[in-house]
Formats: sequence, structure tokens, C-alpha cells
Amino acid sequence: MGCDIHLHCEVKNEEGNWVDLGEVWDDRHYSAFTALCGVRDYTGESPKISEPRGIPEDATETTKNDYESWDCDAHSASHVTLKEISEFVKKNEPIKRTGLLSQSQAADLDILDRTPEHWCQGTNQEGYVRREWEETGENPLTDLLEILVSIYWDNWYGDDYLTSLRIVFWFDN
Repeated sequence: MGCDIHLHCEVKNEEGNWVDLGEVWDDRHYSAFTALCGVRDYTGESPKISEPRGIPEDATETTKNDYESWDCDAHSASHVTLKEISEFVKKNEPIKRTGLLSQSQAADLDILDRTPEHWCQGTNQEGYVRREWEETGENPLTDLLEILVSIYWDNWYGDDYLTSLRIVFWFDN
């Protein structure tokens, strides 16, 4: 079983009210979940935009109803603006990871400095060892930022474009 994101994009209209543009991104990308609000950060040290903030009081009815339909299966609800995501991507801090690796993956990491593509947090298979490493390179929120920018320009209403588009999201598992 994995963790999935439910993400609504909201934009302020000409009257200053939030309008729901629908769910725009549903990738199962744990590095992005960590970067947004620390979900799936097993180190407790990875950079993130913020701790979960909850569903905003002024969220659209569509977003609120969708969130409430998940009942107790929804967790770590939050929201961030286009500005916050953009600033986070520009910093491009490495994501800290910890997990169980096979012996060959551990050797690749220890000797060749090759970061693993797959790992787990628990297993009953023998021969797995815990390691810590950092993911560097492209920021995990770059793809999301590109999607949001393209959506924004198609739905532009005001001058404060960096704060008039936000995502409201939560997770299930």
C-alpha cells in the first residue's frame, strides 16, 4: 500500500474569491510529498515548504467536499501558493533520505556514491541494511511548478500572480 496525493488547484477570480480548477496532479512522488509538507520524510531533516497547515477556511466548496469525502482516510492536509513553490524550487536544497537497501544497493551507495532509485522502510527479507543519503539534482517540485504556471496563465485574473494561485492538498494511504 502506498501514499497518494489529492491536490486541488485554486485561483482567485476578479472578485477576489477562490475558484476550484480541479485536481491537477496525482503523481505518487514521495520526494515531492516531502518537499510540500514533510510527508514520507523519514529523516525529519529534509527541506519542506511548511508543516501541514490544514484546509484553508476560504477553500472552495468543491475542495472542502472532496476532502470531507475522504473522512478519516485523509491526512496531512495543507495548502501552498505558487510563490512558495517557486521559492522552494529556486533554493533546490537536497532531500535527505533513509531506508533499507539490498547489499548490492548499499555497496553502490557506499562505494560508487550511486543513490538508490528504490528502497523500503521495513522488510522481513534478510540482507537489507539501513543507509542515509541525499538526493540532489532537479527539485522534486519542478514538474508541479511547470504544470501550475501553465494553468495560471490560462486562468489569469489579477496582478498578484504569485499568491493568487494555490494548491490545496491532502494524502491517503
